[in-house]
Amino acid sequence: MKQSIARVALVVHDYDDAIAFFTKALKFDLVEDTYVPEQEKRWVVLAPKGGSTSLLLARASNDEQRAAVGNQTDRTPAFEPPAMWENEHITRHSRQTRRAVFGLAIYAA
Repeated sequence: MKQSIARVALVVHDYDDAIAFFTKALKFDLVEDTYVPEQEKRWVVLAPKGGSTSLLLARASNDEQRAAVGNQTDRTPAFEPPAMWENEHITRHSRQTRRAVFGLAIYAA
């Protein structure tokens, strides 16, 4: 069975600052930017050029969410499967890559 990730949510302080960063610094495409009046938020989707996964920007709306901005990986850019993944199949295929760094970690405070 083929698996993929279509969209990942990223908590940000400000939509426009985040859009500027991703489109100018990282050259992502702005796929959608729609105001959602019922929530007083925007539906903002960005994607890397040629990529199949996109980012959904979620504006922080309370103190707990604001504290999570830039700290959504707990500042640990390494893959460590949760204990619930510890089964024979996953463990057998992930032992060698557990401590590997995947991709580029970007911390924006």
